[in-house]
Amino acid sequence: MVRRRPGAAADRGGPPPRRGDQPFHPRRAAAPGPHRRRGRTPHRHPQRDARPARRRRQRQFVSDASHELRTPLAAMRAELEISLAYRGDAGWRPAATRLLDDHRRLDRLTGDLLLLARVDDAPAPTARGAPVDLVAVVAGELGAVTRVQPTADLAPAVTIGAEADLVRLVRNLLDNADRHAATTVAIRLRHVGGSGGGSPPPIGPFRGWAVLTVDDDGPGIPAVDRERVFDRFVRLDDGRDRDSGGSGLGLAIVRGVAHRHGGTVTATATPLGGARFEVRLPAA
Repeated sequence: MVRRRPGAAADRGGPPPRRGDQPFHPRRAAAPGPHRRRGRTPHRHPQRDARPARRRRQRQFVSDASHELRTPLAAMRAELEISLAYRGDAGWRPAATRLLDDHRRLDRLTGDLLLLARVDDAPAPTARGAPVDLVAVVAGELGAVTRVQPTADLAPAVTIGAEADLVRLVRNLLDNADRHAATTVAIRLRHVGGSGGGSPPPIGPFRGWAVLTVDDDGPGIPAVDRERVFDRFVRLDDGRDRDSGGSGLGLAIVRGVAHRHGGTVTATATPLGGARFEVRLPAA
């Protein structure tokens, strides 16, 4: 039995409620949020928006890396199987030499992959190392040019960062130029005050740029490929194939290290007729 307060129906000004009726509670309309009041769409977090693209790049990178690692491993396995099946004791020395070459190549490839993974962990400019004398770095890596005689014009330039990574950046640029040059590799290092055609880096006070250019007189890079050449595992011609020792990671490492230090790298044409790679790093 439902107990009613005397006069409840009269208070409502209507008939008494029947058994089973549900009480009606009008819901207050929700107050419009700040985005509705201003007529704007909700803010989208840029890092969340970038996650699907990063996952796609990571999956592609893992797929490419797996393919590249399988090649020397398959060669080493074939060499071992042939040696066990057909070669006597005298045939093991040349087989061991070839296996050692494959091992060195595999070691270089895994080192490159580890370096790229470390660069990916901190893609934003986060270098907080000690001052690095770029003249000493470049002069110490001139030996990477072995096919032709390099020329170097090095003016004092200092940046802040990880010296080992910057050494690798320079070495990869010089090795790339040496592979493609016909007769000449020209290296120039200078300090550029002001913006110098670039945006001020987000690392510390802006003191200009340390600009490194590496030119060669080889076949050059077509304009349509001058951005793609920095992608991972990209080989534009026969000079970058696996047999010549190129992994397709050298220029990707250059870009990754440059970006990590708040700098940039671009590929253009050079008056020598070949390719020019220009790296800009924040000067210290």
